[in-house]
Amino acid sequence: MIDIPSRDLRPTGVAAARDHQHDAALLRDLQALQSLAALEPDWDTYGAEPPNSTALRPARDALRRLHQVACLPDTIVPSVEGGVAFSFVNGRKHADIEFTNDGEVFVITSTSADDVVVQEFALAELEEAVGSACVYLGRQ
Repeated sequence: MIDIPSRDLRPTGVAAARDHQHDAALLRDLQALQSLAALEPDWDTYGAEPPNSTALRPARDALRRLHQVACLPDTIVPSVEGGVAFSFVNGRKHADIEFTNDGEVFVITSTSADDVVVQEFALAELEEAVGSACVYLGRQ
């Protein structure tokens, strides 16, 4: 048996390419999220506040978790309620995870305008909120 030092156990070939693509996608999404911090008050011309650190911090943590479980948001946008929203679409199923400037986390799921479910989560339940959206979408 050959003893290979652990420092030589690096991903090669397909695994390395997959890891690089994953890292690039996470970096892209983290940069998109961070760019929202530069928004000015009234960014939507209707008085919306830009996302603050109270919204951005848990959104960043959730984004990392979403990438770990391969449940990537289709869009990352500022919320007109003040905060950040991740939107997901899977066929007729829609889900949003919203992080408010007040520290609240909501998961909104729907298949139509008549079938909307809103769940509120505490910041300590971030993992559960992420799981709720991904399970609903069939991505986990």
